[in-house]
Amino acid sequence: MAVGLTALTLGSEKKSGLMDRSLVAGLRLHEILTAQIALQFLIIILQTIILMIVTFLVFELPNNGNNLYTLLIILLQGICGMPSGGFYI
Repeated sequence: MAVGLTALTLGSEKKSGLMDRSLVAGLRLHEILTAQIALQFLIIILQTIILMIVTFLVFELPNNGNNLYTLLIILLQGICGMPSGGFYI
């Protein structure tokens, strides 16, 4: 999900010219990228929480390990997917 969402967000901003307008308005490229990374990270956190709730509470699948490790592994997988989405635009 992180790859597709990042590619879709950056691609639609580039296509609509929003990124160019932001640069003309005085924003620096690193400020735009920082905002994109923060937004994508928040979305990944929400997706991870929803995934864990559905998996462990709704479907009642057993987890023999530590829930914190499971959360960290899912978050790391999403974070690693963010830069991959930038390559597809």
